[in-house]
Amino acid sequence: MQFNRTVRAVATFLMSCGLGLASAGDLNPPAGPVAPTMKPLSDVEPRIAVNAQNTPGDATAVHVISQPGSYYLTGNVSGQSGRNGIVVTASGVTLDLNGFTVIGAPGALSGVLITTERVEVRNGVVREWPIHGVHFEQNISNTPGVLTGVTTRFNSGDGVRATRAVHVIDCVADHNNGSGFRLGNGSMIRRSTARTNGEEGIFATSALVEGCVSRNNTAAGIRVAGVGSRVLDCIAGNNNGVGILVGGDTSTVMRSTSHDNPGGGILANTNASGSLIAECTVNYNSQFGISVVSAQNVTIERCTVHLNQVAQILISSSGCVIQGNRMRLSGAATNGVSIPAGSNNLVVQNVVTKTTGAGAGYAISAGNVVGPIFTGVGTITTTNPWANFER
Repeated sequence: MQFNRTVRAVATFLMSCGLGLASAGDLNPPAGPVAPTMKPLSDVEPRIAVNAQNTPGDATAVHVISQPGSYYLTGNVSGQSGRNGIVVTASGVTLDLNGFTVIGAPGALSGVLITTERVEVRNGVVREWPIHGVHFEQNISNTPGVLTGVTTRFNSGDGVRATRAVHVIDCVADHNNGSGFRLGNGSMIRRSTARTNGEEGIFATSALVEGCVSRNNTAAGIRVAGVGSRVLDCIAGNNNGVGILVGGDTSTVMRSTSHDNPGGGILANTNASGSLIAECTVNYNSQFGISVVSAQNVTIERCTVHLNQVAQILISSSGCVIQGNRMRLSGAATNGVSIPAGSNNLVVQNVVTKTTGAGAGYAISAGNVVGPIFTGVGTITTTNPWANFER
C-alpha cells in the first residue's frame, strides 16, 4: 500500500511540472505522396557535366556542346585522331574545365574549338594538340569570347588563337610552336604570361595588352598591329626578336619594361605613325633601346634607356618628338640619341650619361630641331628650357 501511494505521488508531481510521459505520434501518415527531405541533384550541381550522355561527340569532336548553358568537366578529356577535343557550337555557354586537362593525341585537331559568340572557357589546361590549344574561330561576333585562368602548352600551333575579339584574363601560354596568344581585332589581354613560344609571345590587333609578361619567345615578345593598340605595364624580356613591336597607327606603349632582347627593345615600325612611347624602361638590349623606322610623328618621352648595345634612341623617320628621356651608355659603338636619317624631329630636355670612351651623346643629322646641348660640369650656365644635357 505504501509503495502504491508513493508511485501515485511521484506521477502527480511530474504532471504538475509539465513533465508528463510523451505520447506516441500518429501511426497513420497523411494522405498523398511522401515529400522528399533532401535537395535534388539539380540544386546541388545545377551545371551540366561534359560526358558521352550530355555532350555526345561526332566526326569532328570528342564532345560537342550544342545547347546554351553552364558546363563542367568531371575528369580529363583525351584527344582522338582526326577530331577536336571539345567543340562549342551554341552561344551563351560557360565551360569550366574545373582544373582538369584537355590532352591532345597524334593526328588530332584543336583542343577547344569555339565557333560562335558569348562563350567563356575557364580554369584548366589545354596541351599537346596538333593544331591550336584554344581556338575562337568565328570571324564576326558582336560579343567577345572570354578566356580566364587557362594554361595552354606544347600545342603545335598557337596556344590561344582568336580570329575575332576575345578577352583573355590570368592565362598562361608556354612552349607552343606558334604564338602564345594570337588575338583578333578589338581584343583585350590582362595579367597573362607568354613564354618560350615558337613565334610571338603575344600578337594582337587594335588591342589592349595590360599587365602581361612575355619572355623567351622566338619572335617579338609583344607585337601589336592595327589602329589604337595600347601596351600598358608590361614586361618583355629575353625574346629573340624585338621586346615590344608596334605596327599600328596611334598606338601607345606606357610604363612597360623591355630588356635583354637580341632584336632590340621597343620598335615603332611602318604603320605606327602618331604613336606614343612614354615612361618605359628599356635596358640591356643587343641592338637599339627605342627605335622608330618609317613611322611618322612618334613621341618618345620620359623613358629610361640604359646600356643598349647600339643607340639608346634611334630615329630613321620624320616629325618625331624625343623629350625628357634619360640615357646611359658605355662602349664606343653606342650613342645616346641617334638620327642618321629623317628631318623635322624635335630633340629637347634629354639627359645622356656616358662612361669614358663611349660614343656620342647626340648624333643628329641636319634638318632636325635640337635644343642646345650642355656638356659642361659644375654650375649649369644655360637658361634655355629646351636644353639637352650630356655628362
